Amino acid sequence: MVPLYRSLMLFILLKCMFPEMSPLIRWASGSSIPMDSVCGPTKVIRAEEGAHVFLPVPESRTGPFTWRFDTGNFFLKFARTEAGGKVQEIDDRFMEGVSSAGFKGRVSSTEDGSLIIANVSTNDPQIYFEFADGRGCVQEYRLLIYKSLKAEDILIRCNANVTGMEPRNITLTCAVAQPHVNVSWDVTNRTGAEAEGHTLHIYNVDTNDTYSCTAQDSISRASRTINPWDLCHQGFGKESLPTVPAPNQNVNEEKQTCHIHIHSIPQPDPETD
Repeated sequence: MVPLYRSLMLFILLKCMFPEMSPLIRWASGSSIPMDSVCGPTKVIRAEEGAHVFLPVPESRTGPFTWRFDTGNFFLKFARTEAGGKVQEIDDRFMEGVSSAGFKGRVSSTEDGSLIIANVSTNDPQIYFEFADGRGCVQEYRLLIYKSLKAEDILIRCNANVTGMEPRNITLTCAVAQPHVNVSWDVTNRTGAEAEGHTLHIYNVDTNDTYSCTAQDSISRASRTINPWDLCHQGFGKESLPTVPAPNQNVNEEKQTCHIHIHSIPQPDPETD
């Protein structure tokens, strides 16, 4: 008999080659419910790395609740909660390297059965599901974790070194090596400068001028102030600008040649939950 993991790998390979095989892949994943049974819109939760996050259950729902996360191809159980703040950790495993062990000691519950995950990181899964003992719809959550921005995360580059002491026009570029970050230059009350997004154009730069670039995301903000003359004249403008990850990589998504997402959700097994 072909081992289970080999069979699933074969199905995944076939899915890459033949997308029309979705129903067969869904059947191979075990008992499932259609994605249209998900309760309303996905709840998007943003938090800083290291914080505690709160996944609220709808007021109209009663537990017990079984919680699963999306590995990309499978939905693994990692906790079960009940009203009164009761929580049970679940060590669910599919094969080596794919388990819920990373949540051990990090989950707790509130009085209504909502879930709390402690010390979140960008390595945690993004997608979670809550089942109310298999009754009714399933609530989906999307967790976006950000690293707190610091001044040293902001990289500023000059387009060329300045030689001599004569005034000249220069261009500066500001960037941050994190996704979901907006950068801007402060040119308030500056008549000799123009900002275009992450780029700053300065005309007849003065040796005493300073400018600030600010980086901001949903949870944090940081600024870095530089003297353009020093940055360009001293040769510091050669620092390399980062390659910013795609918006959905922050967190928790690996680069894959073929990424399979099985559009079905396994129902909790009352005998094993």
